[in-house]
Amino acid sequence: MAELREELLFKQPESSHLGDCPICFLPLSLDVNKSSLSSCCCVLICNGCSHANHIKDKTSMRDPRCPFCRVPYVSSAAEAERNIMKRIKAGDRVAFRQKGCQAREERNYSVAVEFLTKAANMGDVEAHNQFGELYHNGQGVERDMKKAVHHWEEAAIGGHPGARFVLGANDAFYGGKKFNRAVKHFIIAASQGNDDALEQLKELYKNGKVTKAELAAALRAHQAAVDSTKSSQREAAAHIDCPPSRGRLQKCQELPGAVPTKQARRVRRVNSSSEPCSKVTSLRTTAKFVAYLRITKAKKMRNIPAFQGKRKFDEWEKSFHGTLDNAETHWDGVGVGPSRYLASRHRSIEASEMSKENPSDLEDAI
Repeated sequence: MAELREELLFKQPESSHLGDCPICFLPLSLDVNKSSLSSCCCVLICNGCSHANHIKDKTSMRDPRCPFCRVPYVSSAAEAERNIMKRIKAGDRVAFRQKGCQAREERNYSVAVEFLTKAANMGDVEAHNQFGELYHNGQGVERDMKKAVHHWEEAAIGGHPGARFVLGANDAFYGGKKFNRAVKHFIIAASQGNDDALEQLKELYKNGKVTKAELAAALRAHQAAVDSTKSSQREAAAHIDCPPSRGRLQKCQELPGAVPTKQARRVRRVNSSSEPCSKVTSLRTTAKFVAYLRITKAKKMRNIPAFQGKRKFDEWEKSFHGTLDNAETHWDGVGVGPSRYLASRHRSIEASEMSKENPSDLEDAI
């Protein structure tokens, strides 16, 4: 039995305990900030699919809905709590685990043990990992390292890289210096994308506990695991929620396949020398900026001084003309661009000067 247990423990899992996103069917990232769990269905969805669903709801002008079960999102914590209790009554192990984790964060360990026990009995991998920490810290239960290691092993067998890293650290530093077992745990965890395990392998390589071939294989497997979680939708979701104060438009991604408007392209050229912003800003900020340029330009146009000579006009034109052309905006009050407006203004002044000398030349000048 011990040999079968060891063989099962050190078998490479097909995927992590998180599995794949049920919508795009790509492996979920180990980073908890790159996925979300809805209380309505207790299903973990990657940020890429959530972002695509948000764009679809926004385009359809309807209330935001869960991308999996299509139920409208909750609007309060009380409503989310009611949804979790509904899932618990339905026997959802994820709901039991979430309730147990919430109680543990609130330091209500008796309730945490109750719900995590039910989730672990249903085969929830994260619940086993949580139980390992409870037994290790003596929270709600009597401190017992053997039981803690047992639950961590159950979680590692289920594909939990974090629990496997803890087992490796325990074998390497606290369990009698069992470096061979520790290296096996670290290699498996690193191949699942765990960064801490990879760093430990590098340290053990410096100490001569890991061979160069083992480290190279772990590096390749780690990179492959990380790359498998990437997609264009997830990359787009990583650039949302740009603060309005940074409103410098660098790329237009308000809607899928949207082409930047003429005004958006103009504002992007105006701000090309400004601080770059890697995140997506809304077109509403762009419209406000264009409106500001138009109002400012209109004020300047109304205050055009009455020039009495061509030389003074040329000096004013040289300073003012470049400012307007750099902004590249449209003067609504005239209906033409700044260059045509200044040209017509120039001709009018020349005509007025010529009319003083020879009134017959006025019509030809205009």
